[in-house]
Amino acid sequence: MLSPRSESFLAHVAADPARKRTTEYAYRNDLTQFEAWLDESGIDAKCADGEVAAEYLDALAAVGRRPSSVRRAASAIRGLHKFHGTASLPRARVQAKPKSVFTQEHFNSALTQREIQWLLHAVSRDTAAGRRDFALITLMYGLGMRITEVVSLETSQVSLRARLLRPIGKYGVPRVLPLEGAVMDVLADWLGPRGRALLLRERHCAAQSNAVFLNRAGEQISRQSVWRIVRQAAFRAGLTARFSPHSIRDSCARHMLDGGASSAEVNALLGHTTGVGQ
Repeated sequence: MLSPRSESFLAHVAADPARKRTTEYAYRNDLTQFEAWLDESGIDAKCADGEVAAEYLDALAAVGRRPSSVRRAASAIRGLHKFHGTASLPRARVQAKPKSVFTQEHFNSALTQREIQWLLHAVSRDTAAGRRDFALITLMYGLGMRITEVVSLETSQVSLRARLLRPIGKYGVPRVLPLEGAVMDVLADWLGPRGRALLLRERHCAAQSNAVFLNRAGEQISRQSVWRIVRQAAFRAGLTARFSPHSIRDSCARHMLDGGASSAEVNALLGHTTGVGQ
């Protein structure tokens, strides 16, 4: 549900005979996404000034939204600000182009390929839970997936026959990722009889969720649990000094670049370029 602030602006747009009927619908969609981002970021909609809005538009560009979509969102937000007499959105920021977010800081946090192997070897695959944990880390490294993407991944978004994964990325942007090599094998193993199904049988429970990765109660595994699993594996591998779960994603990007992949290819896999997921 939109805030009264946005609803009053949209009522004004709908009442304007000079505007097309589709404008109110498009603006409503844009402002709904904007307010969802504000809520996720812990920002009160009343405090969302021009700089906050510009940061949001930069985020849209970074995750691959078309320039036309970014401009339309900017128009909706600028109109909202103008209607309420609040700080206007800086026009220079509206034209921001999609950019890589892989910086020197990310390079510094990336693990070496040997350290990634230590991390994976620290996870025992002798149990169903161990196969789950191994698959989690493999997807995060092999496909550069965020913890949130792994947690929210559903079985309907996995096609082993087509060798494709269709997770929902940041800000609800759909992605299409290839399943190849070890990533394909590990995920198939987890989804097979010795993985997800065995975990449920061991706990004598039925799946309470369509999530790919379940906890011992048959429910979707939580972000906190994945964080704990990864941190425990890192501790066993002796990687606690400069490690965070996001280091796995950074390592994916670093090793792709080191292997000769272009920045565009890396950004596409991680979900930072226009057209990703289409």
